[in-house]
Amino acid sequence: MKRSSSSSLRLLRLLLVASVLAPSSAEEPPVATTEYGVLQGTHVRAANQVSLPAFLGVPYGRPPTGDLRFRPPESPRSWRGTRLATRLPPSCYQQRDLFFGDFDGARYTEPSQPPSEDCLYLNVYLPKRSSHSRGEGEEEEEGRGGGDEMSGNENGLPVMVWFHGGGFSRGSSSPRGDGDGSPRLGDWSPDPRELAAQGEVVVVSVQYRLGALGFLFLDDGAAPGNAGLWDQRAALGWVRRNIFAFGGDPTRVTLAGQDAGAVSAALQLASARADGSLRAEATPARLIMHSGGVQHPWSHASPAQAFTRALKLSSLLGCPTSGSKREVAGCLARQRPEDIVNKESGVASSPGGLGLGRRNPFVPTVDGVLLREEPRAMMQELLSSGEEVEEAVQLLVGSNEDEGSKALMYLLPSLFPNRELADPGLTREEFSHGVDRILEASSTQVREGKGGWKRERERPNEVGDDESSRYGASFSRRSETQG
Repeated sequence: MKRSSSSSLRLLRLLLVASVLAPSSAEEPPVATTEYGVLQGTHVRAANQVSLPAFLGVPYGRPPTGDLRFRPPESPRSWRGTRLATRLPPSCYQQRDLFFGDFDGARYTEPSQPPSEDCLYLNVYLPKRSSHSRGEGEEEEEGRGGGDEMSGNENGLPVMVWFHGGGFSRGSSSPRGDGDGSPRLGDWSPDPRELAAQGEVVVVSVQYRLGALGFLFLDDGAAPGNAGLWDQRAALGWVRRNIFAFGGDPTRVTLAGQDAGAVSAALQLASARADGSLRAEATPARLIMHSGGVQHPWSHASPAQAFTRALKLSSLLGCPTSGSKREVAGCLARQRPEDIVNKESGVASSPGGLGLGRRNPFVPTVDGVLLREEPRAMMQELLSSGEEVEEAVQLLVGSNEDEGSKALMYLLPSLFPNRELADPGLTREEFSHGVDRILEASSTQVREGKGGWKRERERPNEVGDDESSRYGASFSRRSETQG
């Protein structure tokens, strides 16, 4: 009798746990109709245990394989019936960041899903109280569906499109988090589930091609460069045409991102300004840029640099480095994606360049189409083009305490080695040398500002764990200015 009671109690406990972890029976799977077909989503939980409707792994581009590898994306194929959007998509191919070993700041930003070239997907997260998350069996609202006719929604929710960071060489729409992709309260890594859970906003997280697969430049139609930026533009087009079906307002879109994601937001805006579409509905005029911008030397490369790096990669892979550009691109298109990724670290930036340029050699470049001139010049033109344009752009810029402390170990390993130090102090000469190296690509005003730092400095006691860390801020933050 006692054994039976104990077993019953154990079973009751299991049932109670299951009832807490399982979605409520009232939570019908959300359904949305896009221009490519019908999607059935799922429910995910945020760190505060709020259950959110979500559509995971929604294709916005055709798999960029074979001859499509280095080209701008093509539209996805339509499907019949209902497509399940219930699983996170594979991540785009990338190298793991092993510099810090098991350090949380590096481990938590690793993709939670295995890599694939078939990675042009986005995830859509809806607020819990969204009246537009339609369950199975509910009638579809008039006008709901894909196509340009959806652009007149006056009651839809604002939309945030999130571009992940990672220096254009790493990252995904679903960071690893605690190892299984589950969120944590207080976790520093941005999580779109938390954005949707805490605000009345539809959040779209976008994956885009990385490294050489996303930014190889041969100045040829087979490898025109900036494929990763073209991926982003294709995703923005998908949002404009389809977000109505998810309860979003396509006329109220904010681009947001950190690190390379912030750079991406700026480049998308600058590109839209250059081709005259700034005031078009398709172009978001609201930006949130966190810990990144086009002023950073690592954020872009000149066409000459990008072309040289492409030929260096071709050589490392046993492909030709002379003759027809089409032949070079064709050879690279036949290589295994993991081989391309593994050889990227052998492609060095220009002599004397800072560490991140060597680690992330494949970045956006001036291609004459999407980026018509050097990005900083494009942004300066945007901000000085007159009152009318300034009124059309709303910009929010942010940074973190200890901004740059992690990156210092990449950039100045002689001063900030990846190990404990018996003497954490810097001499005046070491400090001055470090500042010169960090600010060598900055403006004259910034470089002249270093003259105000006058005492011996200390190394940061802790290395910041923000992947978006910018390399000058923490170093200079601990400096005292005159006056």
